[in-house]
Amino acid sequence: MPDLVTLYVGDSFWALMVFWIVCLLKPGWNPAQQVVTAILFSYAVELSQLYQSQWLNEIRNTKPGALILGFDFKVSDLIAYAVGIGVGAVLNSLLKSVLKTKVN
Repeated sequence: MPDLVTLYVGDSFWALMVFWIVCLLKPGWNPAQQVVTAILFSYAVELSQLYQSQWLNEIRNTKPGALILGFDFKVSDLIAYAVGIGVGAVLNSLLKSVLKTKVN
């Protein structure tokens, strides 16, 4: 696979998952609120990687901690998160349109 795929698709999918979780937890929110919440959460997790304390690194050294918190801060991850959440917002909108059409 190309480096672009292996480097950034995982981060985009992680952010897409965060977006879908926000949508599941807050289905009544408008799409902008869902996107902003997912972006803020994702960016906060990435920014937390700038803080390296022993207790936090112990959490990061577990499988769930590594998957949720990550290890190294990268600006490129912020872009990948925005792409993943953007794709999620578009898919969410399309899905809502299709479901609304089928119901009517």
